[in-house]
Amino acid sequence: MAEQATQKAFKTVDIIDYSMKNSPTQVHDAFNQIISDKLVGGLETKKREISAKIFSDNEEIPPAEVEVINEPEPETTETQ
Repeated sequence: MAEQATQKAFKTVDIIDYSMKNSPTQVHDAFNQIISDKLVGGLETKKREISAKIFSDNEEIPPAEVEVINEPEPETTETQ
């Protein structure tokens, strides 16, 4: 597998500069890297939120208090 060359960390201002210099390839590369970095960062944040929620849901939940209602006993008619 070939290793990729490390890319320059582009900034939004680089896109504007490359546009002014009429360098569409560099605009494309800068835009793709900026968007990729933001997407990867957003996905990583979302993964952490989901895993934190999953593991916090596994904590032991105390049983809810249940109100016990005493029902009257059914009346029986006894014959003697």
